[in-house]
Amino acid sequence: MVELLSGITLWLGLFFLAIGSIGIIKMPDIYCKLHASGKCDTLGIFLAFSGISMQADNWHQILKIFLMLIFIAIANPTSAHLVGRTAKHSNIKFWKKSK
Repeated sequence: MVELLSGITLWLGLFFLAIGSIGIIKMPDIYCKLHASGKCDTLGIFLAFSGISMQADNWHQILKIFLMLIFIAIANPTSAHLVGRTAKHSNIKFWKKSK
């Protein structure tokens, strides 16, 4: 049962990572791309690492995965915010159809 749940969680994480990657390629401006990468990639990594941690053999591995998730939870939104703020201060224009 744990293997099935782990597999489902891992595949859902990979699905969200793929959607985020497609969003980065297809979105029209930097702000839309940041939204796609910030949301989908963070969720995808959390789901993928959760699936991996369900298969861990000992608590050391689970602790390492948990520490990586904490780092990602801090670093990914912070870096997306900094890139968006830098784009705004550099006067990079919004997409024509956005308000």
